[in-house]
Amino acid sequence: FELANNPEIQERVRSEVLEKLKLHDGQITYEALKEMTYLDQVINETLRMYPPVPQLIRVSTQPYSVEGTNVTLDRDTMLMVPIYAIHHDATIYPDPERFDPDRFAPDAVHSRHTHAFLPFGDGPRNCIGMRFGLLEVKFGIVQMISKLQFTVSSRTQMPIRMSKSAAILEAEGGLWLNATKLSVGK
Repeated sequence: FELANNPEIQERVRSEVLEKLKLHDGQITYEALKEMTYLDQVINETLRMYPPVPQLIRVSTQPYSVEGTNVTLDRDTMLMVPIYAIHHDATIYPDPERFDPDRFAPDAVHSRHTHAFLPFGDGPRNCIGMRFGLLEVKFGIVQMISKLQFTVSSRTQMPIRMSKSAAILEAEGGLWLNATKLSVGK
């Protein structure tokens, strides 16, 4: 949806994908996927805007003093980490509703706190399937973006609104896209 809604970003991703595929004899190899750094930025920005899990529940295993406060969490305190809220905090991500993959350029990433981006959690309890899932997503996007041009269908309700009753992030009315096959020269 975000690539269809941002054609200049879609074209930048497509250019990178086609360039890297050309360097690897047109094959989608692990090495080619690793070289697609702007595609990584696009995926990360999508995960920032639409995290797979909007909050995490954790339990402290030992007393913990919260930095910058005079609060200490006791052992066995249940915590809710508001991932969606962190990812949409304008003090961390200015204009948080705007899709901007450059937020994940190396310099931008290094300028933020390490826990300002938690789409899969962090530490020993983070998502065990994260690496495989990201690789599959990259593979799927490369397959599609190298062959198709996407636009947003008139069936998609704009601006999109997230369902308040769904257990995971879900757009009300769904997301509808048009796909047009690219000419052979692309």
